[in-house]
Amino acid sequence: MKILFNRDMLRHNQNGRVEGPRRIAKLAELPDVDDCVPSVDGEKLLALAHRTDYIERIKELCRKNQHIAEVNTSIHTYNSAVLAVGLSVDAAINGDFAAVRPPGHHASSDREGGFCFFNNMAIAAIHLSNQGKRVLVIDIDGHHGNGTQCIIEARAAHPDGAGEIMFASIDGEFGWPHILIRPGITRINGRTCSINLLVPAGAGDDMLMDSVNLVMQASKEFRPDVIGISFGTDGHRDDNLGLKYTEHGFYGLGRALHRSGKKTFAVLEGGYHSLVVECIDAFIAGIEGRNPPYEVPGTISQQRLWDRFNDITREVKGVLLDNNHGMHQEMETEDIIL
Repeated sequence: MKILFNRDMLRHNQNGRVEGPRRIAKLAELPDVDDCVPSVDGEKLLALAHRTDYIERIKELCRKNQHIAEVNTSIHTYNSAVLAVGLSVDAAINGDFAAVRPPGHHASSDREGGFCFFNNMAIAAIHLSNQGKRVLVIDIDGHHGNGTQCIIEARAAHPDGAGEIMFASIDGEFGWPHILIRPGITRINGRTCSINLLVPAGAGDDMLMDSVNLVMQASKEFRPDVIGISFGTDGHRDDNLGLKYTEHGFYGLGRALHRSGKKTFAVLEGGYHSLVVECIDAFIAGIEGRNPPYEVPGTISQQRLWDRFNDITREVKGVLLDNNHGMHQEMETEDIIL
């Protein structure tokens, strides 16, 4: 799994204190990470997920250096966003990791937000589905992937829509955007289209892995050809969301995906601490079946948090387990040994 990166993305929002270039600037210093030029024209692919008038509006606002999506923009913002789309689609095609910014999972078809302008993951997943692939998208960002869910559900509900994409979001309880977060399952045209799982503040690596394993078991009936990970690292204990994930947890996620045997790609979303690149490195090591690159002990959730987690996800878990004949009980636990 290659890291797809381009230094031009560091020119967007250069003075940003949160979603700033420092998040992934370390990649520019690594000898084995080159500037990648997308094989596809990201700008031509924007319409896969976004309205034409919206695309033109974002382009014009960036030309005028407007403050939108909670960041300062410039023409570098638009160029970086288009570059991020192109690299994300390349990652989806080749099974790589698109280490891109700006992120995308809060962008819907006609609305920006949460540092996001164009939905990198949704565009990549739709591109694959147009090639006849069935795609499972798992969003592990601490914030809900509301834009991705809206785009995928709208596509599935359209009379000419397709059902080749299934979405699952594992996000922190009471996280942003508050009004949209509800644990539950959305079924469209008789099939599960999206799953939302919430983990309580203080959740550790074990709860992340339990949630991922639940989603993987729930997707067996869907039978995905490809798994796309919206790889947000703001659940890391060094971030400010109150979750307690570590590099060990992201490594375990990679190992679980490696064991699944499914082609996997990933697209960077949030994560605003100093260890974003280390989390990417740990995840890729797991994907490739290598040993953990860092000796970081995993975090274990307290029993009261498991009680809360089981309470807020009881209905979702019940439906998923019933639909899959209890297969979740048979999940392997190699990757959550802490």
